[in-house]
Amino acid sequence: MDSSCNRVSVFLLYLICFFHMMMMMLTFTTCSDAAMVAAQMEVEEVEMKMRRCSAEQSAALLEFKSYFNFSQSAPSYCLLNSQSPMGSWKEGTDCCSLWDGITCDNETGQVVGIDLSCGWLQGNIPPNTTVFHHFPHLQELYLDFNDFGGSRIPSSFGHLSRLTHLKLQHSGFSGEIPMELSYLTQLMHLNLASNDGLRFKKTGFQLLVQNLTKIRELHLSSINISSTVPISLLNLTSSNTLVLHGCELHGQLPDGVFNLPYLEVFDVGFNSLLTGNFPKFINWSNSLKGLQLEFTSFVGQLPDSIGNLGSLEWLNAAQCNIYGAIPLSLGNLTSVMGIYLSNNSLSGPLPSQLTGLPNLQLLVLNHNCITGPLPSRFAGLPKLKFLVLDHNYITGTISPGLFALPSLYILQLSYNIFTGRVNEIHSNSLGLINLQSNKLTGTLGSSMFKVEFLTHLIISSNNFSGDINMPCSQNFLKVLGVSNNGFSGVIPKCVGNLNELVVLDLGSNNFSGIVPDTFVRHNHLETIKLNGNGFQGPVPKSLVNCRVLEVLDLGRNNFSEKYPHWLENLTNLRLNHNMLTGHVNEINSSSLKFINLEHNTLTGTLGSSTFKLEVLTHLIISSNNFSGDLNFDMLCSQNALRALDVSNNNFSGVIPKCVGNLNELVVLDLGSNNFSGIVPDTFVRHNHLETIKLNGNGFQGPVPKSLVNCTYLSVLDLGRNNFSDKYPHWLENLTNLRVLTLRANRFHGPISISKTKYPFPSLRVMDLSENCFTGPLPTTYFRNFTAMMNISEANYTLEYIGQNTSDYYLDSLTMVIKGSVLEMERVLTIFIAIDLSRNKFEGEIPEIIGKLTSVRGLNLSHNSLTGRIPKSLGKLTKIEWLDLSSNKLVGEIPKQLTALNSLGVLNLSHNQLAGRIPQGPQFDTFSNDSYVGNLGLCGRPMSKSCSNPDAPQPAKEKDSQSSDGFDWGVILSGYGCGLVLGLVIGYLMFSTGKPRGVMRMIEGAENKCREWQKKKSQGQGRKCRRNYGRH
Repeated sequence: MDSSCNRVSVFLLYLICFFHMMMMMLTFTTCSDAAMVAAQMEVEEVEMKMRRCSAEQSAALLEFKSYFNFSQSAPSYCLLNSQSPMGSWKEGTDCCSLWDGITCDNETGQVVGIDLSCGWLQGNIPPNTTVFHHFPHLQELYLDFNDFGGSRIPSSFGHLSRLTHLKLQHSGFSGEIPMELSYLTQLMHLNLASNDGLRFKKTGFQLLVQNLTKIRELHLSSINISSTVPISLLNLTSSNTLVLHGCELHGQLPDGVFNLPYLEVFDVGFNSLLTGNFPKFINWSNSLKGLQLEFTSFVGQLPDSIGNLGSLEWLNAAQCNIYGAIPLSLGNLTSVMGIYLSNNSLSGPLPSQLTGLPNLQLLVLNHNCITGPLPSRFAGLPKLKFLVLDHNYITGTISPGLFALPSLYILQLSYNIFTGRVNEIHSNSLGLINLQSNKLTGTLGSSMFKVEFLTHLIISSNNFSGDINMPCSQNFLKVLGVSNNGFSGVIPKCVGNLNELVVLDLGSNNFSGIVPDTFVRHNHLETIKLNGNGFQGPVPKSLVNCRVLEVLDLGRNNFSEKYPHWLENLTNLRLNHNMLTGHVNEINSSSLKFINLEHNTLTGTLGSSTFKLEVLTHLIISSNNFSGDLNFDMLCSQNALRALDVSNNNFSGVIPKCVGNLNELVVLDLGSNNFSGIVPDTFVRHNHLETIKLNGNGFQGPVPKSLVNCTYLSVLDLGRNNFSDKYPHWLENLTNLRVLTLRANRFHGPISISKTKYPFPSLRVMDLSENCFTGPLPTTYFRNFTAMMNISEANYTLEYIGQNTSDYYLDSLTMVIKGSVLEMERVLTIFIAIDLSRNKFEGEIPEIIGKLTSVRGLNLSHNSLTGRIPKSLGKLTKIEWLDLSSNKLVGEIPKQLTALNSLGVLNLSHNQLAGRIPQGPQFDTFSNDSYVGNLGLCGRPMSKSCSNPDAPQPAKEKDSQSSDGFDWGVILSGYGCGLVLGLVIGYLMFSTGKPRGVMRMIEGAENKCREWQKKKSQGQGRKCRRNYGRH
């Protein structure tokens, strides 16, 4: 029993312990759960505080989202963003924690940041939106790189008084910038750039700068400010970036702007009316890193102190008015990476100090006046990638070390005066080499094509020669330009296999042989120029494989076959100056814009299909054997046509009225055909015609007065027709007219006194010969031909009329030059000539004609001109031919003409000149033919010698009477009259033996002479001399 009790006691003890343990465990679990729940509740409470987004702000954001669609495309800048942040904006979710682009204050839950940069947004923001009234604590708003479709910037932005960052660039905003933006006095970063339709109100920019004194970065590129730079800009002392690029700023830039203490980037480029000067950068802070002044009117020299800008990384002052030498101190800018000073007037040599800039990557100095040789060493430019020095006057040779620069990718040295040989180029980096238009020599060795990554090789217009080593293994080559050299040989077959080649220009060399028929399919050739060589045989048919070929120029060769119709799928086809034959009636193409078939032996008529080429802009088929009526019916619907040249064929018919409506037409050349009828008076205003040549046809009637609407007209040739009209004086209002030819027509009547203040201000050639004009010479014109006066040829390059307009058409001119009818295929701009010959002009040659000092040819022959040869002709120092023959000129040949050293042809024949022929270096070269028909002339080269060879030349005449009151001109004339009469009478008396009859003749002659002297003293002596001469 005791043992049983003991066992029960032990069991109870165990049971009590177990229960106690269970209670303890339960208590522990309960306490643990309670702690966890409490902790969770605390976390949720904190999170609620952090995530709390007010329903008001959430609703406003969802309203803002409703304005837009999500674009399927975005700027390349945004390609990293694959979708719009607004995709996560969903109703019922927390905007602070779950919406992309939204930042909230951790304590208040207020939205403080909205970032929708590159948000793929497309749509309009209502101008009166109140969305932004709900964000009083907003500090950052980024809406850049979206498409708001010309929306105005909401004026409600002005309520965002705590805003520090506002970025709206590249977002399609337009209209006036609201004045309310100037209320945002806390702004530190404002970017409105590249919204091309945005503009400030009249004082808006000034107010903005005045109020935003805390601004650090201000970007307003491409915004229309149209204002001067306000002096308040100097108060932006916290600014490190000011970008006012292309804002139509004008006036003087305040000098102190460069003194802003923290300024790192200053860009006012592309404000062409903004003026300023470079300051002296003395005691300068080293903060400035970027200075951009390109395309402004900054003027002056670069100061030597610019070398003090030790932190400068980018200097861009291209196309300003900078002159003088390049400062040596630029070599101190060891941080500089880019120097752009192109299109200025910098002179002197390139400083060798520039070759020691370790970080320089771009050196662009093209279009200046830099002279002298290049520095001999370039080893100090390890990072240089772009060297652009074209269009200067740099001389000397090109150092091989230049090609070997380790990072150099673009080498642009064209249009200089480099000399020497270039045979080999060693480089592991060069991609583009342009040595065009220098005086380099050498052969194109194989090493030039071992530049592994070479894509562009342009060495045109030099003196390279020899067989060309074609780059058949150059896999990257895209452009090969070797035109205008002396290369010879044949083209290898492998050229057609250069699959990456885009431009092949071998023009104007001495290549010969047959062009290989090996152009492969799927090549990338867009331009092939083989013009101006000696290629022969057929045009290779494999050219049809050049599917993207646009320009094919095979002109000026010896290709001989029928017209290749299969090339009509091109855009630009030039087969001129070959030996092509065959019949061409139709040209079927949907792509041809430019056709040049001139100077072949093609035949046919131009059917209506020729003018159904909807994109046709240039049709040049001159100097062939085309015939028949030119089908103008379809031509009049060619709205894009710019050039029509069908000259030197056998076309006939009349010109329809609609031709004057071809508004884009620049060149109309119908010369030397069989056209007839009246030229329609339908030339519309605002047309673009620069050349009209109707010469050598059968046109008749008046000159159309609507030609005065052709305000761009430079050349008008109506010569060799049957025009019958008075002088078309209204043509003098054509201020751009350079060449006027009315020769060989039936014009008649006087050239009336001009009523235009400045008639023909640009005229250089006037040919009115072979008409029936009467009256005096056009003195008013001579007085106002300013383009024929004092032209400094030293400032002219050899250019041809029309050269700047096109590369396809140069104006030609047929004219009597030095006594022969010559046709000039091209007319130099310095060619200046006047031909008024074979008319019925009368009166004296005016002294004012001596003002036309740049005239090269003057022909007044075969008229009825009287009086003396003006001494002022001695001022025409550039004249090469002077023809005054077959007139009624009297007196002596002025000695002043002997100073005309350029005079090659002189014709004074068949006048009534008298006296000794002047002698001089140039005059001594003229033959008897220059003076024949002037019975009163004597001396060399005439066979008639003067009576007193040792007598001095007559003294210089005076126009006014002497101080003693006698008119010595009358006295000497009387003396001359008596001398001649004495010689004649003596001869008659001794030869006839009848002194009485002779005496009666003497008395009559004396009376005539007295009467003549009296009229001479009254200013009528010339008429008397003419009457006396008839007796």
